[in-house]
Order: sequence, then structure tokens, then C-alpha cells
Amino acid sequence: MMTGRMGVLKDLKVSKKLTISYAIILTLLIMSCVVSIVDFIRLGGQIETFYDGPFTVNDSASVINSNFERMQKSVYRSISNTDSEIVKEAITDARNCAAIIQEELPVVKAHFLGDQQIIDRLDAALAKLAPMREHVLTLASENQKAEAADYMEHNNILAIQEAQAELNSLIESGNKKGETLVSGLSEKQAMAVFTVIILGGISVAVSVVFGIYITRGITQPVTELEQAARAMARGEFSAVRVA
Repeated sequence: MMTGRMGVLKDLKVSKKLTISYAIILTLLIMSCVVSIVDFIRLGGQIETFYDGPFTVNDSASVINSNFERMQKSVYRSISNTDSEIVKEAITDARNCAAIIQEELPVVKAHFLGDQQIIDRLDAALAKLAPMREHVLTLASENQKAEAADYMEHNNILAIQEAQAELNSLIESGNKKGETLVSGLSEKQAMAVFTVIILGGISVAVSVVFGIYITRGITQPVTELEQAARAMARGEFSAVRVA
């Protein structure tokens, strides 16, 4: 097919040959740019999805997890201490941690891309634990340490384990989704680079082919004229052939 096109070009003037070759090369370059832009737009969309999804969820889940652990430590501290100031500080800290967890939960709900039932179960476990925790803190504030410890052992512990299990599932699910998106980002990036290289290579190859063809189209007639002129100079008129 390329040979047929070259045959058509052979009968054209040099200026038209140059125009056609430059037009083809320019078209290939434009195609390369368009494909690259489309690939990078898709790549940007994937990055945005990663940021709005797993990145945000994992950040909030990390805050929830750290405050959940801190909250339990504060509850234990309120039970184990006899100093009223330390008990008051521990109770305040536990309630502050619970408030932070409640602030972060809507963020997780809005951006979580995994199984929404995990969020529902976590929310339910935290809601179940809240009144139990408040009861323990109330008993601790009233210096009823034994009653607080006994109530916590028979009620809070199971609810804490349930909430922690759902929180671990949330973090694990977020990490897996993040890994999947990062893997997709790497594949799209490699594909975008590959496409640019291929189209760029085709553009260079076409440029070289047209360059060689047009150069030969200019130099061959000149060579023919030179040889004919030399033959005429030698008086060999029968050998003169100019196509």
C-alpha cells in the first residue's frame, strides 16, 4: 500500500511531495498528542478516585483506630486510679476520643468504596458500646471502681472486640482497594508511555521514509542530468537518457 502511494507521489512536484509528507507526519504527531492527553486525563481520574476513596478512608480509619485504642486506655485508667484529678482527666479524654470517632465516621461512610455492610456493622458496634462506656465512666466518677470493672468485664469487653474486628475489616478492605487502584494506575501509566513511544516511533519512521524518498526524488534527476551532460560532452549523444 505504501508502494502504491509512493507511485502516486512520484508524479507530483517536489513542493506537493513535501506538503503531503509534512501533513502525514503532522497528523501522526497530533494523533500522538491526542492519545497521550486522553490517557493522562484517565490517569488523573484514577488518581482522583484513589485520593477521594482509599486514601481518605485509610486516613480517617487510622484516626478512628488510634482514638479507639486511646479511648479504651482512658476508660481503664479511670477505673484503675484513685486520684480524682486523674480520673476526671481520663474520663474527659475518653469522651473526647469518642467525639473524634463520631466526627470521622461520616467521612468514612461518604468515601468508602468497599462493602458498605462493614461500615454499618462498625457503626452499630460503636453505638452499642457508647452507653456501656458511659455507664462505666459514670461509675468511675462516683468512685465505684469494683462495680465499674465488673460491668466492663461482663459487657464492654465483647462490644469492644466486636467494634475492633469491624474496624480491622474496614482498614483491610481500604488497603486492598488502594492496592488495586495503585496497580491500575501503574498499568495505565505504562500503557500511556507505551502509546507515546509507539506513535512517536511511527512518526519518526514515516519521517525517515519520506525524507529518503523526497531526497532521492531530488538527487536522482540531478544525477541523470549530470550523467547526460557528461555523455553529451563526450559526444555520446546516443547514450543520453533523461527520464
